[in-house]
Amino acid sequence: MSQYISINTSKPKMYVYDKMKFSSALVKETSSLPLFLSKLSLEGDEQADTKHHGGVEKAALLYSFEHFSYWEDRLQRKLAHGSFGETFTTIGLTEKTASIGDVYKIGEAVIQVSQPRRPCYKFGYIYGERDMPIWIEQTGRTGIYVRVLEEGLIAPEGEIELVEKGSEKFTVDFINQLLVHDKQNWQALEEALQLEALSPNVKRVFEKQLAREFENSEARHFGRLT
Repeated sequence: MSQYISINTSKPKMYVYDKMKFSSALVKETSSLPLFLSKLSLEGDEQADTKHHGGVEKAALLYSFEHFSYWEDRLQRKLAHGSFGETFTTIGLTEKTASIGDVYKIGEAVIQVSQPRRPCYKFGYIYGERDMPIWIEQTGRTGIYVRVLEEGLIAPEGEIELVEKGSEKFTVDFINQLLVHDKQNWQALEEALQLEALSPNVKRVFEKQLAREFENSEARHFGRLT
């Protein structure tokens, strides 16, 4: 059984990078008290950019502690829980084991896997590595976004119990592959669009990928006829 070893929240903070000022709630702090998980967020947690972060489909982010050693080696620094913007720092649950549609009991709440996290450019500024968002995408160590099916109080640490298994094929890692490395897997893209639990945001990306292929196919066909 998987578990979470911390719950993390933050309010937006101001950062300065290369004379540029920006606000971000990316780096979170661990809570020692139980917090309420609502349909939109964990109690006390906020987003600086509500257009691209948060919302029903991205109410909470799970990030695996198993990834920390990789990033500590690459960044040459120690990283605390919450360093990747995660609401829950987990053990035993990764992008390769979690599937779209998986339903988990966590504390008093029930959550469902909705999509991978698509890393924000602010990662690069905060950690002083402009390519860090690209590294996150390319390695598949993105984190797992969930929607909240049932709200409830969450203890500072505890178990994550699988209640219902979603798609066996469409793990979060596989969705990452379609978004980054395997954009022309047309059959898989079409199958992914049939996943009821996949977030509308990712479906729109896949629809655009398929639409571009249709347009290119039409252009190639037209070119052959003329």
